[in-house]
Amino acid sequence: MSSISERIKFLLAREGLKQRDLAEALSTSPQTVNNWIKRDALSREAAQQISEKFGYSLDWLLNGEGSPKKD
Repeated sequence: MSSISERIKFLLAREGLKQRDLAEALSTSPQTVNNWIKRDALSREAAQQISEKFGYSLDWLLNGEGSPKKD
């Protein structure tokens, strides 16, 4: 998965979440999550929240490097 939007979509599918659910879990708006996907951009702060909440690797979220889940 080469793009951030692909990785976010993968995370949503793997976790069985809708954009609205992810937004709620991160205390942000569904529009913000939609913008991450549409703009193919994710802030380091948002990636950190996803990493802490769901156990995904920061390197994978931001750069597509390594495995999705932390070891």
